[in-house]
Amino acid sequence: ACTFLRSNLLGSHYLLPEGRDDFTLERLAELNGLDPAEMQRNVNKVLRGRLFRDYAMTQEFRIAMMRLCEAQIEPRNAGPGLAEAVEEWLRGELKLIAALKSALIFQRVGRHNGRHMIASLTHWLHVTGKAGLVLSLDISRLLESRRMPDGSFYYSGAAVLDGYEVLRQFVDSTDELHFCLILVLAPSAFLDEYERRGLRSYDALRLRIWDEVRDRQRPNPLSSLIRLSAGNGSPVLPDPGGAI
Repeated sequence: ACTFLRSNLLGSHYLLPEGRDDFTLERLAELNGLDPAEMQRNVNKVLRGRLFRDYAMTQEFRIAMMRLCEAQIEPRNAGPGLAEAVEEWLRGELKLIAALKSALIFQRVGRHNGRHMIASLTHWLHVTGKAGLVLSLDISRLLESRRMPDGSFYYSGAAVLDGYEVLRQFVDSTDELHFCLILVLAPSAFLDEYERRGLRSYDALRLRIWDEVRDRQRPNPLSSLIRLSAGNGSPVLPDPGGAI
């Protein structure tokens, strides 16, 4: 948020303090010969034009980033503890959503909007100067049909299918999700046609990634899927499938 705000204020030809500790509304107003209230209005104008009207991000994500940007120079105007509440909301750790009513955020990040939030995040990373996001998903726990004694995550049959549906949605939204690489790691049982919790249990995902036509010996350089080997010539995955 600080990087975004500083770069856009510089792009609007405002003078900025060098240190992060001096990056306050009063110091900005002093450097630019403005009244703090006038400087505040100018900052809000920059944020509205460069951030809030960037419709590649969802409205809730844009509001959250607006609040974090405002807190960089004037935490008091953003509200006591509001920036911390926004960060907790983004991490899924906020206990009471009522803490964000003043920020005009009224629902948690969940199954219904999580994918759109990830798309907003990858766009946000790009506009703040990052190359993008690499997301690694290990789905091996979906294949476990029994609860583990260590109390770790267990997925019911319905939750497994819902997890595969999320992956299917990511596959279908490839053209909409920019600056993002999603790597899905799965055990060999995932491709076993006799595994009840494997890929065969959800045809909508299987039909999108199954490597049906291929040469056993030669790779297809134009294929959208890749096949990984252990290094000694033996495939890591069973013969009928391919790597996601």
